[in-house]
Amino acid sequence: MKFTCFIIALSAAAVVFGASLSEKREALLQGEHSVSQLQKVLASEKDPIMRRTAVRLLGECGQDAVSLLSDLVRDDKDPLVRNNALLVLWQICGTDVDAALVMDCLHGEDSNLCMVAASIYFGEKPLSQERMYLAQDMLKTAKDPQLRTLLSQVTWDFHRNVPLLKDRPDWDHDVVVYKEYPLPLEGWAFRLDPNTNLHLVERCYEADYDDSTWKKISIGKTWEEQGYKYDGIAWYRITFDVPEKPDVCNAVELHFDSVDESACVWLNGKYVGEHNIGTVGWDVPFSLDVTDLVRWGEPNQITVRVQDLAYAGGIYRPIQLQIMK
Repeated sequence: MKFTCFIIALSAAAVVFGASLSEKREALLQGEHSVSQLQKVLASEKDPIMRRTAVRLLGECGQDAVSLLSDLVRDDKDPLVRNNALLVLWQICGTDVDAALVMDCLHGEDSNLCMVAASIYFGEKPLSQERMYLAQDMLKTAKDPQLRTLLSQVTWDFHRNVPLLKDRPDWDHDVVVYKEYPLPLEGWAFRLDPNTNLHLVERCYEADYDDSTWKKISIGKTWEEQGYKYDGIAWYRITFDVPEKPDVCNAVELHFDSVDESACVWLNGKYVGEHNIGTVGWDVPFSLDVTDLVRWGEPNQITVRVQDLAYAGGIYRPIQLQIMK
């Protein structure tokens, strides 16, 4: 106890006699970390680094610090103190941070606070329908790139994991391509999606979606080669004919020779799967199983959502419908 009092006194003396910031901070770190003591530091200290250090130390006080941290998020003049206070609240309370406070931050003007609040509010798994609807609405208007990325991930409600024939544990035969039908190179409908939310706003992956107003583009070439100097997300759509079912058909796969750099695929309005291994995926061929989705002897509609983060982008190599034997 005497040693603690000595450290507190030393801290006060450091302020009076003009000690360096590092000395003052060291004294604070070694001093008493009660809520009341840290509150005094926050009230009296002008140096922003000292105040942010005090906020961090409030995390060691657990639930006793929740009220003070909430007040700091609402009222402190230093945006980094507000941001750090919300982060510490998240550390203490998890997703149970006061809902009214989180909502105020979500709809406030401070983009950093909004980002932290979004991480808290949409971090609940599984996401409730109410929270999913809010994330979808926010994605329609959000401008901050980091927030858009988080909301895009939260609202991505497409999942399918069907192994290829060669990867199935119940299949112990050699797998070869029995027949192959190339998809058209020309005549694809094309649209940029800089807001990353076209699938929410217009549900453009559905088979009967009207893409008649979209631009036309070819595959087998990057979109830069066709006049689009753009990095981001874009959508491709086309309807192609599929012949009658062949006499041998153990599986059906869509084979992409390469997409720069990631792709999500729908066939006849149903989610097929994705190729997403990051920027290194730009020249990696991949296949997706569509055995239960292909419609034999009639037109089939395919939609591909492509994301390119840098340099060239698009479906720059051909696609084939492959019958596996």
